[in-house]
Amino acid sequence: MGSITILCPRTGQQVHTGVKMTRYEFDALPLTQASMHCWACGGEHTWSKRWATFSEDLEAVPDVDLPAPHLRRGRELFRTR
Repeated sequence: MGSITILCPRTGQQVHTGVKMTRYEFDALPLTQASMHCWACGGEHTWSKRWATFSEDLEAVPDVDLPAPHLRRGRELFRTR
């Protein structure tokens, strides 16, 4: 699942339109216009798929514990034990 964002023309910030969908649904959207209330500037903006961006929701990505990388330089990278 992801969110549709647009660039606020007044503030230049990327803002969520409040629309959530999958990448496949976004790709299938027609080029019609919709309007939204912008939380960044308080105004009303009209947007379409042409100027919108699909952003994957970060909550959908599972947390993974990765080990800390070992810092090595030069020949130390090629040493075997």
